[in-house]
Amino acid sequence: ILSLRAPSSLANTSRFVHPRLLSTQSSEEPDPNQKRNTENNNKEDVKAKNRSIGMWSFAAVIAALGLAYAAVPIYRLFCRATGYGGTVRTESSVGDDGSVSLSRGGGDKGPRTAPLRPLTINFNADLSDHLPWRFKPMQHTLQIIPGEPALAFYQATNKSETAITGVATYNITPQKAGNYFVKVQCFCFDEQRLGPHESLPMPVLFYVDPAILDDPNLKDVNQLTLSYMFFRSEVQE
Repeated sequence: ILSLRAPSSLANTSRFVHPRLLSTQSSEEPDPNQKRNTENNNKEDVKAKNRSIGMWSFAAVIAALGLAYAAVPIYRLFCRATGYGGTVRTESSVGDDGSVSLSRGGGDKGPRTAPLRPLTINFNADLSDHLPWRFKPMQHTLQIIPGEPALAFYQATNKSETAITGVATYNITPQKAGNYFVKVQCFCFDEQRLGPHESLPMPVLFYVDPAILDDPNLKDVNQLTLSYMFFRSEVQE
């Protein structure tokens, strides 16, 4: 019986692999170290982006808060200068002898044509619910002549057993007359600290600009009301 055997040279060819195929196969296998480095780099990129977003968000919040706090004093200054919203104008030109320098309001610098007539000033006082004080005007009304300085008084009393600091805001009604009510000196916007059961008189020096008599929109106005409201100050010593 004849046995057929392939030549040894042919048998070995089945185990021969071309070098290019070996290099291709080895390159297709992923490197564990390289894969780990790639994952770490991706994580670092995500962390860096999150930190950047967080910083920008924090900066935006701080900027918004700053604008919110700055808006209050800016709005007060605007109202004081223009009388917008019934806020009175302020005048600081008081002479050494106590005389007051009057200024014309309402944008009219010409001579006054309307006759002088008296006006009634009403005084009102309000308190925040969080302030345990008693606050009231010492007079309910005053008859004044436009252009003549007038002096009024309010009184605040601390009813609590501890010292408390308060601050007052003010306005004038009707609102359209606010630009003609000129506050020379008062206690508004200044912190007032009262000890337990302490009372304090608070003066208000003011005048009504005579130009109010020439304003056709205010011919029917014979009474003005000055209102103050006290709030508990956020800063307590």
